[in-house]
This record gives sequence, C-alpha cells and structure tokens, in this order.
Amino acid sequence: MSQPEAGTPAVTVQHVRKSFGDKEVLQDISFEVGTGEVSVVLGPSGSGKTTLLRALGGLERPDSGVITIGGASVDFAELTPSRRGSLPRGQRAQVEALGAQSGFVFQGHNLFAHKSALDNITEGPVVVQGEDPEAARERARTLLEQVGLSEHADKYPYQLSGGQQQRVGIARALAQRPAVVLFDEPTSALDPETVGEVLAVMRDLAEAGWTMVVVTHEIRFAREVADEVLFIDGGLVVEHGPPRAGHPRPAAAAHAGLPPADPRPAVILVDPPTWPGWGHTWSHLVSDTSLAELHDFAERVRLPRRLFDEDHYDVPAERYDEVVAAGAQPVAGSDLIRRLIRSGLRVTQAERSGRSPDAG
Repeated sequence: MSQPEAGTPAVTVQHVRKSFGDKEVLQDISFEVGTGEVSVVLGPSGSGKTTLLRALGGLERPDSGVITIGGASVDFAELTPSRRGSLPRGQRAQVEALGAQSGFVFQGHNLFAHKSALDNITEGPVVVQGEDPEAARERARTLLEQVGLSEHADKYPYQLSGGQQQRVGIARALAQRPAVVLFDEPTSALDPETVGEVLAVMRDLAEAGWTMVVVTHEIRFAREVADEVLFIDGGLVVEHGPPRAGHPRPAAAAHAGLPPADPRPAVILVDPPTWPGWGHTWSHLVSDTSLAELHDFAERVRLPRRLFDEDHYDVPAERYDEVVAAGAQPVAGSDLIRRLIRSGLRVTQAERSGRSPDAG
C-alpha cells in the first residue's frame, strides 16, 4: 500500500456532499490531514461526523466531491451507479482501492466472536491483501505487544474486557498498514475504567507518527493530541484550527453565527443533558482562559479539590443551580467546544499541577 511522504497530505477531502433522502448530512465538506498528523472531529449528535468518517473509510458513498487518501483518489460525482446502486467493475475497484487506504476502529469493536484476538488481526491481511499467513501472524503478535495485549493473543472476545477488545480492534486496523487510521468514537461504548487504556494507546500511535482522524467526545484528548480540530454541525465544518488557537478563522466563525471571543475571564458550566452520550448527572465546570481562574471560582463556591480532574471540576447535579447563581455561565456542550476551539486553553504546566503561574 502506498504511503504519503512526510510533509504531504495523507488525506484530502474536497467539496464532499452526502444526502439521505431529502436530508443533506454532509454539505460541501473540505479539509486536509497532513502525513503523521492527528485530526479530531467534534460535534453534536447527528451533525454528520460518523457519516464523514465512513465516507473516508469507503463504508459510505458520497454523492459528490473528491476524496484522496494515500495513492488512491475518487471523484464521486463521476461515478455511474445503476438503479440498484451497484457500480461498473472499474469504478467499484477504484472505490475499494480508496477504502483499502484506511484502517477503521469501530465504536462497538466489531470483532469476530468465533476468532481469537490473533486471528481477528490476521483476517484482513491474509484474506483481503493476500499476505503470507505466517508473516501476518508474526506481525499480529508484534501489534498485540504494542497495544499491551501480548499475553491475550489466543483469547476470544468474550474473554476480554471492552477496553481490551477495542485495543485488539486498533491492532487489527494497523495490521493492514493503512495510510490513515479512522476512529469512530472509540471510547463511547466502554466502561469508564477502561477508557484511559484505549486513549493511552491512541496517544502512543500519535507519538509514533500514525496519521489519524478521530471522531470523539474526549475533549482533553483533542487538546493534548490533535494537530487540527474540526467542529461539524448540521453537516458543515463551522470551526477548524489547532486546539490551542487563539482565535477562530473569521470565515468559519461568521458562518457559524458565533459572537467574537470574549476577552474577559469566564467560567463555563456545561449542562450534561445537552451533551449526547455522557449518561451521568454531573456537569463539567471549566475555564476558557486559565486553570488559576477556575480554581479561584471553585474555592468561592466551595467545590472540593477532589472533584478536580486535570482541566475541569465535576459538579454534582444538586449543586448546578447554586454554581450558576454564583456566576458560572450555562453553556451547552456543543457551544462549549466551539468556544474552546476559538479561544484555546492557555494552560501552563504550573497551572496543571494546581500551583499559581507566578509561584516558584
């Protein structure tokens, strides 16, 4: 499989559109992902994130637009499907070649229940790519070691935790040597105690230089790992840029109808019912300027420090009204992400450790 050279785009998306019936779920989407870069896609439920990812992975056929990954490219407006949706042989091969450039990590693991972890990983290289079975097994063992599961090679999915199954899924995606690895909310179906182990593997992949496109609700992961963050809403890219960028790109902000970034300090309280997939009764209290400001506010409202988790405070539902009354600004989850992308969190190591930036 051809790999892009360093410094060149691994993924190029140009004016991609996709409709289901009368609903246009992707509206003129365009962006690039450089080789070795991590692009994180954020947005509310139903915004088109997963449809975009499936289009990149060859699992969904756009109506128009051009997608280029590695050495494969498809102009979807030029395809001529039959009434039943099937393509002529040459066009079908072109679409399949595009899909072969990516490895897909699914939300629900999607492992073969009747195959061991090792055999799940070798299935694609051997059956689809025609790789020598012994060479594929050797590489699968190496990949299992990389994701911390070398001792589980012969176990079946039912013998593994959700986090372990997802790590097998990551190893399976890597086994086909893709130009880009696509992650569709890889932690959303996991128990909270196993989320960290999956995110740790993803951080390692980013450090190793894998090109990744990640659909996720893990805001901290986006801030720490992403080279580019895209916020999609209503099938449109309404914000994009580095996760710590100081300001939005003007055209994107204007298109989204967003107000200018507020230069004044502001503490923001997220209302969890507006944020799909959380499923708990806690709010997240964050600052869009500094952790020092956040700690000061938390002290004023007597939130115990044990509720602090790296970049936010967990606020019990019964204290929500009290915290808002003290001056916190209620903001829906999707609006919060837009604001963080626009303003960035200028968090120093001193602040992260809980000390004043001016201390020692």
